[in-house]
Amino acid sequence: MISTIILRRFSHAVPSTSKMYIDYSFSDEILRKNNNEIVNKSMKFMSTIFEDGKLLSEKKQMIYSTRRMLERSFQNNGMILVPIGSASNQLLSSNSDLDVVLLPSKDTEKCKKFLERFNKNEFFRTSYMNDVRDIIKRNKISKSAISSIRNAKVPLVMFQAKNGIHVDIQFGNIEPIRSSLFVRTCVEFDERVRPIILWMTQKFLDVGILDSKNGFFSKYHVNSLVLHFLQTMPYPILPDIIKLSPWLDKSCKYWNAVQVLGKQGSLYIPSNEIPNELNFGEVIVQMIDYFSQIDFNKCAIDTRGNLLERSDLTSSFQLIDSYFSIPTTCRMKRVLRPPECVRGMMKLEKSKFETSIDFPTLRIATEDISLITRRVRLEKYLIGHKFKELKNIMNSSIESEKFLVFHPEKVENQETKSEILALLQNELGEEKVNNLEWSEMRKVLTFDNWDQKSLIKSILPENLDYSSYTQTGHIVHCNFADNILPYRFILADILLNKVKQCRTVVQKGSSITNIYRNLDLVLLAGEEDYITELKEDGLRFKLDFSKVYWNSRLSQEHSRLSSKFDQFSIVYDICCGIGPFVLPAWRKKKPRRILANDLNPDSVKWLRKNIEINKIKSDAIEVYNIDGHEMIKTIIPDDAIRLMKQEDFENSEKSEIHIVMNLPAYATNFLPSFRGILRNKNIEEISEQRRYKWNVYCYLFAKSSIDVPDDWFEKEARRMCDDIIDWEESMVKSCHNIRTVSSRKEMFCVHLEIPYSYLTAELKNENEQEPIPKKSKIEE
Repeated sequence: MISTIILRRFSHAVPSTSKMYIDYSFSDEILRKNNNEIVNKSMKFMSTIFEDGKLLSEKKQMIYSTRRMLERSFQNNGMILVPIGSASNQLLSSNSDLDVVLLPSKDTEKCKKFLERFNKNEFFRTSYMNDVRDIIKRNKISKSAISSIRNAKVPLVMFQAKNGIHVDIQFGNIEPIRSSLFVRTCVEFDERVRPIILWMTQKFLDVGILDSKNGFFSKYHVNSLVLHFLQTMPYPILPDIIKLSPWLDKSCKYWNAVQVLGKQGSLYIPSNEIPNELNFGEVIVQMIDYFSQIDFNKCAIDTRGNLLERSDLTSSFQLIDSYFSIPTTCRMKRVLRPPECVRGMMKLEKSKFETSIDFPTLRIATEDISLITRRVRLEKYLIGHKFKELKNIMNSSIESEKFLVFHPEKVENQETKSEILALLQNELGEEKVNNLEWSEMRKVLTFDNWDQKSLIKSILPENLDYSSYTQTGHIVHCNFADNILPYRFILADILLNKVKQCRTVVQKGSSITNIYRNLDLVLLAGEEDYITELKEDGLRFKLDFSKVYWNSRLSQEHSRLSSKFDQFSIVYDICCGIGPFVLPAWRKKKPRRILANDLNPDSVKWLRKNIEINKIKSDAIEVYNIDGHEMIKTIIPDDAIRLMKQEDFENSEKSEIHIVMNLPAYATNFLPSFRGILRNKNIEEISEQRRYKWNVYCYLFAKSSIDVPDDWFEKEARRMCDDIIDWEESMVKSCHNIRTVSSRKEMFCVHLEIPYSYLTAELKNENEQEPIPKKSKIEE
């Protein structure tokens, strides 16, 4: 029930614990002129809280059931779990998690010794946290991977329970238990405390400074701000709660605090204080007035309503809590990040990315701008060009002046500002610099201003990131890890909006599982148009992305290998695709002979098209559409023998055969097919001087099922080739590492020289050389 407004004029003479004079004339005036509007808005907000409360019953039950599962799991090991934060202080909200403290014993001294050892002994800390992870795994509580932060100020074990509740486990800390009990006691003392805290929390969330992971305010800080004011305001709503509540006293055994915190009922606190009858909306107006007069650069606050002078004049908020040995601090300005309220967003709502940022500026005479940009090295302080429509130098309303716009995270204290003025003084002189004044330019940043990386980071959970995509023409192709998969549609929308020329965003439906290496595509955003065109190495490539294979990450490899050829080279590409090797080879080096083959008829179709659109003569590249084994056993030996017989003696030493096999998951299986391909070709009729050197470039994946040293992968690539060729001497000349596919998977191009003794060797049992299977799992 919201009371009717009672108008009072307050002054420093009214009951209050604050020793600082606070002028409430502004809030008095607001309350006098807008009392009806404030009451209406208060009622509306209270109605929202009431409706949210109905929806929170399920959340509360989920948190409680997760807590009970954890308690049962750890009880058998003699450990005690104590809920803290919103799971215990009556401030549950829709985004609440389950935060708990794990205690090794009920005994205070044992807990102290444990905490001292846990903090100082890294081996013990790691071992203990691993034991906790094992208990969680063994009892099958976790839905996702269990992660640990061992060397943080507060070490944590974190995981997501099967019902979706995120769980953070701290170790042995008594302080947050007492602090949570203090907050709960305050919330239960007066029914206005909870809605005021919820309102404040939402406002901090809206402006993006409720972001403890990035050094800004936590919910603990917001709670403390409100409780501080409610104890220091005129006619305080809260008395000195700690004084009136014996279970909150630090001298009280902590186990008593644990037992009180575990109770579900309300805590009764007698008080003889003068009642304050303002509704929570009127209290909020006064609270805003109060904090607007506090210089947090010079003052700290405590949780009992006191303002304290600070010795360190930094641009951070400082809170003194009697339960903690040192003050806690956080940043006060939310800078250059989208609002925290977009965290966890699943469907793109551009309007929610809007936020106001204050940029530090200096107003400079237009005539001095050229000198500053040439002579003064301010780059590390300025805003840069990351944010659309924001520049280092921006126009002012006065034509003869411009603004230098600085990065708010880099220029946030007086010391940095003095450094900048000193740099300017060296060029502009003392008189001009003395007339410069720092000011702030407020800019509203919207979805359009934020860059792609900032947007993605802002919507994903703190411990996740995403950058695994490639662009082929207007198509962006995404790969998602399991923990990113739920966010695939909003990520696709962001990429559609932010990646240049993007009109289509897809993901593969499964691994590349057919012999043609084309993808089973799933459209995530944009147009279902898979025929695209791109430029690489000065060439145009057109393709149907749904029917042929293309990987833009291999552009450097295409250029590297094709540059090995010259005008005397004979190039055979066994798995040519749409021409990423043979087309640049022809454009750069004009090899004397190029044969290109691919089993996929669509690849051959688009290869012919790309030959045409790049204005290459149709007879410059001979195109085949057959199996790779057949190409090696029939087409290549016949062509090579013919060329060697026709070879001029003068050019024979310069000519070499280069065979490209870019099918990484299968190409090693082609190597045995070279055995004996010249056995019945009358090679003896060709003198050794006329015989070409045979170079083979075999692409492959070296994979491990466990963590291994980096040099293991190259050894494995060599072993794979040597084992399948099974010859007395290794033919491997070099291994070129192309890219890291994953932490245990590397892609290599292995260069082999095939000797004539192998090319003319007796064939093994032909049954051992199976043609390529119709359905082989091929992945890259």
